This record gives sequence, structure tokens and C-alpha cells, in this order.
Amino acid sequence: MKRGSINFLIVKQNRRNIHVSFENIDKLNILVSEKVKDYLFNIIKSPRTNLILNMENIKFIDSSGFGVLNFIARVSRTFGSYFTLSNVSDDLLELINLYRKFNILEINKIEKADVKQRTVA
Repeated sequence: MKRGSINFLIVKQNRRNIHVSFENIDKLNILVSEKVKDYLFNIIKSPRTNLILNMENIKFIDSSGFGVLNFIARVSRTFGSYFTLSNVSDDLLELINLYRKFNILEINKIEKADVKQRTVA
């Protein structure tokens, strides 16, 4: 496992697939969004990169966080890369769909969390 230069992001890479997940934070808000934006931009600007952002630990996104997601989605298309949100909870998906309804969010691929995989033993 390779850690990112930001202490709350974990980065795993498998060829052109780059998986980024959050650690020790549960909000994508103004306090962290600019750092996340800069870090993800440096990943997605490589042509034909597949960036998968694991949202499993994220429970809330504010307007600056949505700005970051929208920016990365637009940049990914510019460089011929792909941007996917994965493990999105139902509550977060509801918030994302609200933003999409008003054409504020341009992310095309969002994968819901698989509740069956999250059972606690």
C-alpha cells in the first residue's frame, strides 16, 4: 500500500487504475477540499488514467467538496481519463443526486456501497 502525501488519503495503484480512499475523516468539506483537489488533479492529469475515489468513510460533502468532485470530473475528460466514485452510501447518494438534479455535478459513474460486503462478524 502506498500512502499519498496527504495524511488522510490512501493511494493504491494497479497499472492505470488508481484507487484513492479517505482515512480518519468523514467529511469532504472546505477544511480538506483544496488539498484533495490538488492531489487528485496530479493523478488525473495523466492521460487514460482510471481514478476510483472510494467514498466509504465519507458521510457528508459540502459545496467546496462538490466543487472538487466536479473539477476532477471535468479535468478527467480533458485528459481522456476516467473518474469514478465507489462505495457511496445511500445517504450520500441522495445528496449527490440532488446536486446532479440541478446540473451542479458532472460525474457520470457512481457505484453504490455494497451493504452485503460490509457485514460485521
